[in-house]
Amino acid sequence: MKFTEETGHKYIGNIEQAYLVYASDEQVRLGAASGGAVSALLLHLLEAKQINGAVVTRIKCSNKGIECEVILAKDRQDILSARTSKYIDVPLVRKTRELLRTFSGKVAVVALPCHVAVLRRLMEKDRQLARHIKYIIALLCGHSCQDYLLSAVLKKKGIDPAQIADFAFRKGSWRGNMQGRLHNGREFSFPFWHFSYYHNVNFFCLGRCLRCHDHTGYEADFSIGDAWLREMKANPIKHSIVISRNNHATEILEKMLCENKLNGRRIDAETVFRAQKRALIYHYNVTARSKVGKWYGVSIKDTVKEKVRWNDWLAAHIIMVNYKLSQNPRSRDWIFKIPRPIIFVYFLFLKFLQNF
Repeated sequence: MKFTEETGHKYIGNIEQAYLVYASDEQVRLGAASGGAVSALLLHLLEAKQINGAVVTRIKCSNKGIECEVILAKDRQDILSARTSKYIDVPLVRKTRELLRTFSGKVAVVALPCHVAVLRRLMEKDRQLARHIKYIIALLCGHSCQDYLLSAVLKKKGIDPAQIADFAFRKGSWRGNMQGRLHNGREFSFPFWHFSYYHNVNFFCLGRCLRCHDHTGYEADFSIGDAWLREMKANPIKHSIVISRNNHATEILEKMLCENKLNGRRIDAETVFRAQKRALIYHYNVTARSKVGKWYGVSIKDTVKEKVRWNDWLAAHIIMVNYKLSQNPRSRDWIFKIPRPIIFVYFLFLKFLQNF
């Protein structure tokens, strides 16, 4: 698909300004999944007293396995504890409202695009909530998946999720590694793609994610995600794509660059599109999923009314087959009996269909 101003606005939303950056503070950056821009931004807002706290999500390990918990971070330690990506369900909107009921200050909320849209609607009706939330930071989102996928991948590695004391979905190099530590002190690490290829072909996808067309968080103040640019692959420092949606957000980012809290440069909308092309096209392809979903007994509201191309049709069929297979207890375990090289080729084929 060729980039134009029209396609850029449709897939990405309004761009006041865009940046390719990373956190200057190495301690912030090294614990992050990408360039550490979200953590650097929150720390800057907190230190500048523009916010009194931040609603963030962090990994929680217990005898129940690996979960996500939503907290109100009020200091550097809390903010840094929420670094790295999470690919499982998070009840962020409900938890945000609970946390802010007894809080008198202003906050920034780090949310997925679906959460952003709901929060904006609630803020229109609830003035108290609107007074508390000063900024919304959207994380560019492929989709979330059921907890079952993570548990199955770990068990295939001989790791009991209930025995994990510390865990991160993705740290380190270009694609990153899944890393963790057991209660007995043993550490483990394996390539993130051992999880992500199942995730990227929509095995164990959450049903609501099939209905979502917003990859970037159109209604956020800032949108931040990975910079999957070919020219960045060999760079020893991972970078983040940061989009400011309004003048005030741009002023904050420019100030961070001037104060050397962020390192990087401005980029154009086409570079943002290249960095997230496959995910942008996949997400916006709701019309194809809506039409194809009827064949599989899945009702999906068409929110974009787009023309469906042949590759959109085929990609939607693959996605729906994978979704249905992984929802069935009798077939889902067979997914993990397929050799990973075959899953890899399967992923490449779907990626090809979603890249033009």
